[in-house]
Amino acid sequence: MYKSAMRSIFSSLAKENRVFLSDKINIENPKTKVFVDFLKKNELKEGLFIVDEISNNLDLASRNLPNVNVTNLNTLNPINLLKFNSQSYRRKIIMSTVIPNKIIESALVSEKSSLVGQNANTYVFKINTSATKYQVKKAVEEKFDVNVTKVNILNIKGKKKRMMNLKGKIRKKSNWKKAYVSLKPEQRIEIIQE
Repeated sequence: MYKSAMRSIFSSLAKENRVFLSDKINIENPKTKVFVDFLKKNELKEGLFIVDEISNNLDLASRNLPNVNVTNLNTLNPINLLKFNSQSYRRKIIMSTVIPNKIIESALVSEKSSLVGQNANTYVFKINTSATKYQVKKAVEEKFDVNVTKVNILNIKGKKKRMMNLKGKIRKKSNWKKAYVSLKPEQRIEIIQE
């Protein structure tokens, strides 16, 4: 329910060209003037900034601006977005696209992924269900400091399982995504199995 609500809100914002993607928001000093310069550089006057982690400098630099709101992914919810999306409060939403820990959930280590890794220099990751190829590429490049040449994403349907303790009711596991990430031939990622 939550994911579908968020997806619906973001798709309507995208249709209206009110979502702006930024690689990373770095504020070096906790000065409002520095943040205003960042807004001018990106041709923005106002907006809701959604970041992975709110740094102290970003919080201090943005809190005095009346038309700017900074939040992180953990506190973002559909109600706040709908309030922001109302007719009297129509501003752009600025999202940080590089959030490696939210996009890459884990590395998948199996016999097949090991063979693919050895033969084609490709690694397999379990990723967030709303992640795109571009986001996966940026997240892998930032997290592992490598150059990604290709990303393929597969949607995996959750398996159905009969639960004996619930009188034979069938439960479906949630759907998930995996990404095959190809690197340049001379580069490697060290994956430690947990």
